[in-house]
Amino acid sequence: HPQEEALFSSWFRELSGGDVRIMGPTAAGFLKRSELPKEKLKQIWDIADSGRTGSIDLDGFYLALRLVALAQNGIEPSAATCTSFQGNFPAPRLQGLQAASVPSSPMVTHAPMPSS
Repeated sequence: HPQEEALFSSWFRELSGGDVRIMGPTAAGFLKRSELPKEKLKQIWDIADSGRTGSIDLDGFYLALRLVALAQNGIEPSAATCTSFQGNFPAPRLQGLQAASVPSSPMVTHAPMPSS
C-alpha cells in the first residue's frame, strides 16, 4: 500500500520527531482528531500498544489508524478484524487532515488518481 505507507509514515515522522516511537500523549492527541468516543479510542490504543509500553512504533501507528477507520465505518475495531478485512480499507477521517482510501491488497491500478 505505497500511498497509505507514504502518508502514514509522514504523519509518524512528524509526530515522533524522528524517533522510532510516538509517546502515548502525542499519539492520543492525534487520534482524537478522529472524533471517536473516548472509550473506543482507549480500545484502539490498547490493541495498538499491545506491549503496554505507553508508546507505539510505526506498525502500531499503522494498526491504530486502520482501527480508527474501521470504527468510523461501524466495524468493531480489533486486530482480527484488521487482519481479515476484505476489499479497500477505508481511510481514517481525521479532523484537519486529508487521506485517500487505499487498497488492502497490493493491487496495481492503472487509472490515474483523481486530484481533489
